[in-house]
Amino acid sequence: MLQCTQAMFDKQGILDMSNYYGQTYKDQLKSALTCMTRVKEKALPIMTFNKSVLAGNCLRYAFHDCTTRGDTLRCGGGIRLMNLNVEPNRGLTHCQELLFGQDGQSGICNTVRKENVQCQKMPHADCISFVGYLAVTVTDGAPQGGCGWIPGRVDTVNVSYTNVPSETHNAHRIIQVFERYRINLGLFKPTFTLNEFIVLMLGSHTIGESRYHPSNKCSKGLGPMSHTPLIFDNDYYKGIVFSNNGWFCSDMHGRCNSFKSQKSSQNDSPFALLFEKYATNNQDFLKAYCQAYQIMSLIGYTVPLSYHQDSELFKRLLV
Repeated sequence: MLQCTQAMFDKQGILDMSNYYGQTYKDQLKSALTCMTRVKEKALPIMTFNKSVLAGNCLRYAFHDCTTRGDTLRCGGGIRLMNLNVEPNRGLTHCQELLFGQDGQSGICNTVRKENVQCQKMPHADCISFVGYLAVTVTDGAPQGGCGWIPGRVDTVNVSYTNVPSETHNAHRIIQVFERYRINLGLFKPTFTLNEFIVLMLGSHTIGESRYHPSNKCSKGLGPMSHTPLIFDNDYYKGIVFSNNGWFCSDMHGRCNSFKSQKSSQNDSPFALLFEKYATNNQDFLKAYCQAYQIMSLIGYTVPLSYHQDSELFKRLLV
């Protein structure tokens, strides 16, 4: 098993546009836009028709890819190389088959590469990341005006395992897990904040279903995790804040950090005030998720100075 040191977490990669057709960066960016347009054209009808299976699945597939440890610690498409029949990735096979087929050589991502000269070397990691947010778009979760996104991820060659919080973790342990994932400054903060933790952690549970967690003291088992599993909204936050109704213990720690006493204060957890904020304002949640998803999708990379300008090109695809 790969042993991850702090140096591995601190090491930053460079977004590489050379896998897209073109002599100049501008040409390569234009090719990337063409490639993601083709991905959307193929994925959107399928995901729209089969939201109940694919929406939450693909959102969590992208999330897990960015926490998959391989030759480097980055969003590198490494999840496509993993056995998804074992924890913690179990239940993500539907999206993997959509993007890469059962054989790993077909599916939407490979088809786009084969059919378009600009996309022959399109990184699998870009395809996964883009489709992850497309799952939000399909379920009406994009903020007004769309969500920015940039290409250029580098595919991982070797993979080890995925490091995500357990459903039994409390708020402080969740922070410990995620605070090690960094991106380099320029656009964003060098580390995640509580805000990004929360919108990513609960945002990934607001659509779709739990498919492999058995029912136990820290899981409600299989089934839809919110009242609106086909709509990306703040319903999951409302359930926790207003009716004490989270799916996992790790989510319920947004209200209290300990379950030993029913008298625990709502503000016992560092997450509590932000949970309440998003439970009462859906538009704030959608905007915050767009920002947090961008931060997550750049784990392991130095953010280019041209980010704002480049990401605007892709907004119309994610609206």
